[in-house]
Amino acid sequence: MRRQLWFGALAGSLALIVAGCGGSAGPAGSESPMPTSSAPRAAAGPAGPHLGQCGSVTDAEVAAATGMPQPMRAVRDTVGCQWDVGTLGVGSHVSFTWYRGSPIGRERAIDNAVGRDVSDVTIGGRPGFSSRIGPSLCEVGVDYGADFFLWSVDYGADTAGPPEGGVCDAATSLAAMTAERAQ
Repeated sequence: MRRQLWFGALAGSLALIVAGCGGSAGPAGSESPMPTSSAPRAAAGPAGPHLGQCGSVTDAEVAAATGMPQPMRAVRDTVGCQWDVGTLGVGSHVSFTWYRGSPIGRERAIDNAVGRDVSDVTIGGRPGFSSRIGPSLCEVGVDYGADFFLWSVDYGADTAGPPEGGVCDAATSLAAMTAERAQ
């Protein structure tokens, strides 16, 4: 009985969803179109290059650039990758994210708004920014018109800290590898 009620509720919900997604015609025979959004497009300019999975950077290169030990747990999906060391939540982590059709200025504005130390950078001839909080967290974003990518390096409580040069040097090194390998 419970199973029948559950399937009935599911079928009813699907029927409502399908009905709500109907055509653009108005009431009985009128041809008034549905209003369209006048919201501005997210980003201007041509799409950026193909960056490859994880920004075309290997697990070993991430470990070498950051000085973090291997093996690192890696999560990979269609928009980025994350490598974790040690205890989740307090451990060090590195992430790469590829933003398609999203303006880099919005990311930079958010970093400014939350009080990070933000500065201009040029990576592989492309404009971008770095954003730092103290000695342990740095993000580097590189602009490709309508797209951008972001490397984030965070040294947690269970890691000795960044290699010589600091956390932003590690993030910049990873960003340079991605920019160099972009197709």
